Amino acid sequence: MTEDNTKTCAALNRAEELKRILDSFDVLEIPGDVQKLVLQAVTDREWDWFNRCDGCTCVSEAYWPTKYFPPCLRHDYDWQTGRGGWEANVRFFRIQRAYRMSALVAGTRFIGVTVSWFAWFKWVSQARARGRLAAGIPFYATRSGRVKSS
Repeated sequence: MTEDNTKTCAALNRAEELKRILDSFDVLEIPGDVQKLVLQAVTDREWDWFNRCDGCTCVSEAYWPTKYFPPCLRHDYDWQTGRGGWEANVRFFRIQRAYRMSALVAGTRFIGVTVSWFAWFKWVSQARARGRLAAGIPFYATRSGRVKSS
């Protein structure tokens, strides 16, 4: 368990959470293609889903008891492993619908993550890719194009 996740993960158990996710496939009759997307996130040896997933930011799941709600887990995986962007947001919508979220709720969340992407994360991602922004450093871009930390 990582230092910053100690409090949020202390009462959770990796094996129990994985079992809950796998059981959800049968209980909710999740289509095979969606199962593969979720399984990719929990089986990738480069990404520790149990410690890195932070759930759906700013929202909760009425029927899912922990932060490892599969649509959110997969969306965290996409973003934290460099697969974020439009395609990740579309996957997020599809997986939510497979997990029986209403079109209104799934659509609202889709709009939220998409607006966040175009309003902030896309530009930060591009600045980092161009070497204008070091990871983890807050910044404000100046008119001259230089970046200065806050």
